[in-house]
Amino acid sequence: MTRPRVLIIDDDPDLSAFMHAVVSDMGGDALVCDDPAQLDRVWRDDLSVILLDIVMPNMDGIEVLRLLAERRCRAGVIIVSGSDNKILNAAEQLAHDRELNIVGSLKKPFVPENLVALLAKARLSATRRRLHRHPLDNTEARIPGHDELVVMFQPKIDLETMDFTSVEALVRWQHPTKGLLAPGFFIPAAEESGQIDALTDRIIRRTLEQCNQWMKQDLIVNTSINISTRTLGDVTFPDRLEDLVTCYRISPAQITLEITESWLSSDPTNCLDSLTRLSLKGFRLSIDDFGTGYSSISQLSRIPFSELKIDRSFIKHAPVNGQARRILESSVELGHHLDMKVIAEGVETQEQWNAVKAARCDECQGFFIARPLPAGSTPAWLARWRNMQQAGRTHAPA
Repeated sequence: MTRPRVLIIDDDPDLSAFMHAVVSDMGGDALVCDDPAQLDRVWRDDLSVILLDIVMPNMDGIEVLRLLAERRCRAGVIIVSGSDNKILNAAEQLAHDRELNIVGSLKKPFVPENLVALLAKARLSATRRRLHRHPLDNTEARIPGHDELVVMFQPKIDLETMDFTSVEALVRWQHPTKGLLAPGFFIPAAEESGQIDALTDRIIRRTLEQCNQWMKQDLIVNTSINISTRTLGDVTFPDRLEDLVTCYRISPAQITLEITESWLSSDPTNCLDSLTRLSLKGFRLSIDDFGTGYSSISQLSRIPFSELKIDRSFIKHAPVNGQARRILESSVELGHHLDMKVIAEGVETQEQWNAVKAARCDECQGFFIARPLPAGSTPAWLARWRNMQQAGRTHAPA
């Protein structure tokens, strides 16, 4: 029997990979379009479902809805976005008005079960192929086991001096049957099931333990750790973190906590309480995925952030799209006006490197510099980078 075909239109590679895995697990054949301009290349008349992100720098999803209506598309449409509910509701109404087969919408971040439910509603279900259990279903407490939790480290580079500055700790799940899974497979589920604090504690302990091991090798590495807004809502978290860094003999100044911009819409009073106390204790604070959330200049100015990370979607399109380039430049200017260091994430090509350098970003990270590295490989990578710099090379390795 023919496998149902699903088109994923989203410029976030991690989320696209996550949705691709869920579709495949349900017996579907997933196609990915990371730039809506490529729609003609991947289009098929026999599509069963379209997963559409409505916020993309190169072409917004509302334009895609218009194109689908012009093609008299009968596939089920699922809207995916981090936008607020008013925008999602408006997009759904617009799809109805254009006589598209709108199935529903998913607000980022979402748990796998919600995606599965909408795909099943769109008839991508056991009637086509026996529904496989989701990888999370067979795991106790719905989070990785102790030996399955993997922390990798991605380097960051100073764009002006080319010096190594720090690493970001990136968590993965080494699933016994599904392989290495991205955070989208377990972080939202851990938040919803109330397991996020326990998981965050394990991630922090694993990261600090590695920092301590590097210190024993005379290598002091500043490290960024991603923190859930659910964890920040617990006002006891700053004290717990202070106890942990003391235990591992790490200075709070070595640790930067990355918080996604959407925290402003979730328990802002307790989050502000935690963030202020963390800053007072000497931890550095970074606002992550800037440009995709709900912040304002007044809010940014009253929160003790020390750095701003520009979302990869603007970096990706900056070399070829004037609007994305202007957003990049204005974000850098805003960050500098607020005395914040500005970091470009997701730099993958020489053209993107040139764009973020021209925009006067302070630092960058991404595959163009290095993929996330196992902890044991990080010192060797750093030695090679420094040797390359001493040899007089002035650009990042391909």
